Amino acid sequence: MGCFCVSTGFGTKALADAFEADHDDYNSIMIKALADRLAEAFAEYLHKEVRVKHWGYAADEDFLITN
Repeated sequence: MGCFCVSTGFGTKALADAFEADHDDYNSIMIKALADRLAEAFAEYLHKEVRVKHWGYAADEDFLITN
């Protein structure tokens, strides 16, 4: 079993809390959503890199979807 941890940067919680303290719910929600989406995207990218380059599992896998 393997695992890894990704982050979109440190300080996003403090930034979201600062927006909340200013009663700026929109920007607080946006910073949380962006941080979450970026972390998820980086985790998917890292998973692909490990599968294809480091493990050699499905090295010829095509990730492009064409119709």
